Amino acid sequence: MLSIASYDDNGRISRDGTVSTTSARGAKGDPATWPDLSAPGEGIISACRVYFGVCDAVGSNPENGPGSTDLATYWTGSGTSWAAPHVAGIIALLLQVRPRATPAQLDAVLKMTAYRYRDGAPYRRTGGSFSSYDKGAGLVDAYAAALAFGAARA
Repeated sequence: MLSIASYDDNGRISRDGTVSTTSARGAKGDPATWPDLSAPGEGIISACRVYFGVCDAVGSNPENGPGSTDLATYWTGSGTSWAAPHVAGIIALLLQVRPRATPAQLDAVLKMTAYRYRDGAPYRRTGGSFSSYDKGAGLVDAYAAALAFGAARA
């Protein structure tokens, strides 16, 4: 199981943003509660049908889709719930590179290749890697993780 912090690029399309104000954080003195990684989680647009109560509970600014019956089918949200699906998608892509990868290998490569952005608490060595109570090992880097798993350079 991975715990994901929410990252905000502050509209700059940059890897040197901040930990989202809506992000969950761990307890400063307890590394077991710290997030594993950070992923984009601020102002994320996602599909959701208006008749699902969760859309209004976690999102805002509903927009219509392309079809005449696609009313309020896209919502904007922020937070860890919007960041975690990015990592799930990256794991699916990594399994295309290495189909027999174990959960431990996936965990290790994602943490090892994460981009250490500077905002928030400093990184500390915990176990065999560096982490922070508010952002984990850093911002997930799908490309670096795929290369580490043996993908061909693009």
